[in-house]
Amino acid sequence: MKTNFSLSLILSQAWNALKANFWILMGILIAYGILSFIISLIQLNGGILNFVASLLSLFLGVVFMLGYTRMCLDAVEGKEPQLSSFQEQMPKFWKALGLMIIIGAAVVIWIFLIAFIIVLIVGATSGGSDFMSALASFGTVGILLFLILMIPLLYVALRLQFATIFLVDTDCGITEALRRSWEVTAPYVVPLILLWLVMVGLCIAGVIALIVGFIVAALLTGLMQIVAYKQLTGGAISSEV
Repeated sequence: MKTNFSLSLILSQAWNALKANFWILMGILIAYGILSFIISLIQLNGGILNFVASLLSLFLGVVFMLGYTRMCLDAVEGKEPQLSSFQEQMPKFWKALGLMIIIGAAVVIWIFLIAFIIVLIVGATSGGSDFMSALASFGTVGILLFLILMIPLLYVALRLQFATIFLVDTDCGITEALRRSWEVTAPYVVPLILLWLVMVGLCIAGVIALIVGFIVAALLTGLMQIVAYKQLTGGAISSEV
């Protein structure tokens, strides 16, 4: 069943949710950035510390994804985001990790497949023996071929972008989350592409505006995705948002 999907409404509702919860969401995002930076410093030491830091980084990433998504859902629903969301979402850790691994593995496999195809096609023509030399030797045509081959990956990413939110917002499993995301996005591919373009534009504007602007853009685009999810699933959005 189709539901109302409005880009202008998504932007305005996400902005209202951000204004009402700016400081706590910004604080969580900055805290995550600081912890990630500290872990990256540990990884520079190499050896066993690098391995431990990598596991810690993975753990932190999954926990942050779960808790922050729940906080954003609460913000859009008109509830006050709570730090307890991180603890409450911990039972879903393994499902979230599994989802992350599946999506990450799919992306890596497709990227390698693209590289292999380009080396075969472009490399055979120009004599390039690896991916980068094949692209360099064939110039614009090689880059264009790479972008064309990226389209299926971007399409799948577009259709599955709400899987994590389904995992957090409901009690479904990994397969069910992927299936639901695929189903609800089916009638809205073009509007979702436009939404992505708006979000990318906001991020570019945020980068131009330096650190504060980028933080605001990151918070806003995250909330925009939550509002879009709510619109597609017919979920409740606070009248104050």
